Amino acid sequence: MDEQTLKRLYKFALGRGWHLIEAKWGFKGKSSLLSHSLNVMGIAERLAEIEGVSEKEKRLACLLAFLHDIGKE
Repeated sequence: MDEQTLKRLYKFALGRGWHLIEAKWGFKGKSSLLSHSLNVMGIAERLAEIEGVSEKEKRLACLLAFLHDIGKE
């Protein structure tokens, strides 16, 4: 994910209070929705790299991964 898009997503999430919303209990304990979304996006990015998809498809996978829990706000 390019830096400009990542900054825009981060700003979007902060504006909606994602850093204040608890997501899930994981093996590390509580996690904010923002932290969870960034982690899932990182996993999606790595999987896209492993699969060798185009940059456009990788970017879309990252965006969808970041937004996958948007209804939980």
